[in-house]
Amino acid sequence: MKQEIKKYYLTYLMIFISTSFFAQNIEENRDTSNSNTVIIKEFGMNITGLINQIVPFKQISNKTGPYSATLKLIKNRSALRFGFGMHILTSEITPNGGLTDDILNFNLRFGYEWRRIVNEKFMFYQTFDFMLVAGNFNSPINDFVDNENAGVGIGLGLGIEYFIFENLSLSTEGIGFVGIVGGTSSLLNATVIPPISIFLNYKF
Repeated sequence: MKQEIKKYYLTYLMIFISTSFFAQNIEENRDTSNSNTVIIKEFGMNITGLINQIVPFKQISNKTGPYSATLKLIKNRSALRFGFGMHILTSEITPNGGLTDDILNFNLRFGYEWRRIVNEKFMFYQTFDFMLVAGNFNSPINDFVDNENAGVGIGLGLGIEYFIFENLSLSTEGIGFVGIVGGTSSLLNATVIPPISIFLNYKF
């Protein structure tokens, strides 16, 4: 399992590097007349749980990702980004008839984002984050199986944003994480958080 995750992470890292060069060729002309002086604030809310009630994604996974809310401070084609999430996973009945423990997941991130315009409706972005995790990332790919884990690390991310209106958008992203996580069999851990979270973002 660890070898598979390492392969996934290396593949993800290669994609991240290659898209850095590709992104230089897809920048287009959105009106940025005030972009050098105006800082746009963007608040994002994870609406994956709501969508799960409408579309039967639960057949695939009931995980909604590590972050419940995000905040970005956007200037020109870059942004400072923050993320916060806390999830309490209630106990479940095991095949042996017992109960699993309740799991508390707590996640914080602080990082930087490079934004590249594709066209009027789509924007591609890359991210670099410092990440704090306690528990796990609330992800289908979960290397951290209990709530006694805590650690720090860095994340490299790739995301896409769709503009419904100029100040309202949907976004999702995948993150490759590597860091030091206590309470696991290996102190140094690497994993991938797939793009399972859908955020509704409002710019103001």
